[in-house]
Amino acid sequence: MTVGPQSWILVGGVGVKVTPTLSQERGRTTVEEDVMARIIRCECGYVARGDTDDEVIDAIRAHMKTDQPALLETVGQEDLLDWIQVA
Repeated sequence: MTVGPQSWILVGGVGVKVTPTLSQERGRTTVEEDVMARIIRCECGYVARGDTDDEVIDAIRAHMKTDQPALLETVGQEDLLDWIQVA
């Protein structure tokens, strides 16, 4: 499956929620995908990268902590897993 760029949409003010603009279904990865980098694109332009799902999630959480703290508590692990793209 080929998936284009993804961004987030901020919804509301207090208790801000993040919604991906592109819905992705997570399925089993192939061996080729397993060796490819994972990325999550933030709406601000920041691109979190990692070799594994855990690495890219740690990177985007670190970004959120410093640059978008309101999002850190509202975005769950499952949301982030759904937003990972294989590059």
